[in-house]
Amino acid sequence: MSFRVDLQSQDAPAPRRHGTLVVVLALAAMGVSAALAWAAWRAVSHHGTSAAVPIIHADERPVKVPPVNPGGMTVPDQNIYVLNGGRPDSRVEQLLPPPETPLPRPAPPEPKVMEPAPAAASEAPPQPDAAAAAPPAAPPVASAAPVVAAAPAPAAATPLQPAASASGFFLQLAAVRTPEAAEHEWARLKRAQADILGTLEQRTVRADLGNRGVYYRVEAGPLADGAAAQRACEDLRQRKIGCILVRP
Repeated sequence: MSFRVDLQSQDAPAPRRHGTLVVVLALAAMGVSAALAWAAWRAVSHHGTSAAVPIIHADERPVKVPPVNPGGMTVPDQNIYVLNGGRPDSRVEQLLPPPETPLPRPAPPEPKVMEPAPAAASEAPPQPDAAAAAPPAAPPVASAAPVVAAAPAPAAATPLQPAASASGFFLQLAAVRTPEAAEHEWARLKRAQADILGTLEQRTVRADLGNRGVYYRVEAGPLADGAAAQRACEDLRQRKIGCILVRP
């Protein structure tokens, strides 16, 4: 007995029926899902249009209700004005003193008339009997206002004699910031104190004081006599002018 195998029939591909069935089922499922979604949307939209909008009303009950039995401690005399003597008082307390009454304006003093002094004996007319004549009564003397003694003016100082040489004692009178201010201050002092500084010459000395800056000292001199220079400095101080004696 012999067997024949058909190799050509075994190698041929089978028809693709299984894949087509899967595609058909998937499309059917999608269609059913779409139909269900459409039906649900229609139901929801139809229900929302027909239902009434809910209105929220405020609660008409009070927020706080006192308890029936509050309890606690009872404070006596809560309705009594303790500070006003136990009864209400509508008067306003006066904290300030009453206004002062202005005093009348003082009257000006009456003018005092000064009577003229009696004439001198040489100007009196001749009397028939000088021995028998009674002496005239002295006129009343009005009380004069108190006289305030004026402060004595400073005595004129003796003019100073400058030294023959450039070295000697100097009088420092001021310290200013610029040389121009030094010239101006010297002219003013020499004009105001001519009786002391009239014969002296000016010397401007530059002084560097570091953090305090640069100053220009106004000095007058030179003077050969130290005692005379000291007296001149004291006279200037009495006239309210600063003076420092600079020794050679």
